[in-house]
Amino acid sequence: MEKFVDVETDQEIAGKKHFSDTIIGNNISVLNNFSGGKDSIANGENSFSFGMSALADNDYSFAEGYQVSALGQRSHAEGSKTLAEGSKTHAEGGGTEAILDMAHAEGEMTHALGRASHTEGKSTYAYMYSHAEGSETSAGYDIEIANAKI
Repeated sequence: MEKFVDVETDQEIAGKKHFSDTIIGNNISVLNNFSGGKDSIANGENSFSFGMSALADNDYSFAEGYQVSALGQRSHAEGSKTLAEGSKTHAEGGGTEAILDMAHAEGEMTHALGRASHTEGKSTYAYMYSHAEGSETSAGYDIEIANAKI
């Protein structure tokens, strides 16, 4: 049975259903954020982190798993060693990264690098407004040319 405690009074609350101002076991929720698990941090309005070394570091961000980081506003990272960096990004799986606004990466070692890029599968890469799926595939513009222009 879960025990819910009021943060201000330290009194047990029977039937409490929301995390907004409660302590559950050793997990602490302050204001409207929730973080639970070892070294998990939730910053920003309505952010949530759970797991080991999970970081939800912006408003409405969500991080769940092992060494996951949701850094952008409304970003979502889950799994193991995933990174969602940019507004409305999503990274899910193992070793995935979604970089820049609206990027989406899921699977194993997938990389969505650039605005609105989407990748899924295993060892796939998608750059700027492109989609790659399967195993060891890539889509998008020539990254060497793009790096030379930077």
